Amino acid sequence: MGRSSDRSLRNRRRQYELGQGPCLSAWATCEPQRVDDTATETRWPDWIGAVSSMGIGSILSSPMIYRGRHVGALKVYAAEPHAFGETEVHLLGLLADAAATLLGTAQSIDTPVRLSKALTDALTTRDTIGLAAGVLMAQEHLNRDVARTRLLERARTSNRRVIDVASEILTDWEKQGESP
Repeated sequence: MGRSSDRSLRNRRRQYELGQGPCLSAWATCEPQRVDDTATETRWPDWIGAVSSMGIGSILSSPMIYRGRHVGALKVYAAEPHAFGETEVHLLGLLADAAATLLGTAQSIDTPVRLSKALTDALTTRDTIGLAAGVLMAQEHLNRDVARTRLLERARTSNRRVIDVASEILTDWEKQGESP
């Protein structure tokens, strides 16, 4: 696997870990997602911070839909900002449609259910992380960005997944009977 493939795999894993990113949003909303400049993008703050530091300047993601079923999302990265315009959005959409048809006809019966569960799990992960950040905001009087950073730092220093640290924060909070 080449350098570009390694980067793509890390980015995809990071989206699922954090429950946010253009690919998950394209899948969930059935709308293309375009990031013109990772340095100024404000959606998906945790994920975008990670990819912008990897030398990715812009991103385009298109949903893959086969016969009304969401079967995934297709994405492309560019090193430079503003690499994708309306033409590229259209072309990636056509490619995503073709890929969705291929996947849709090749999938086993339970594949859409597994994919749907993966998306549901990713959205649950995002919600859990968001709630844990909210608890930190309330408990430690932090703003949202600092709370999310604190959560990521705790995960990094304890060598654990962010979702595990977030779940622990929520469990502790529930035991204390507090509300954010």
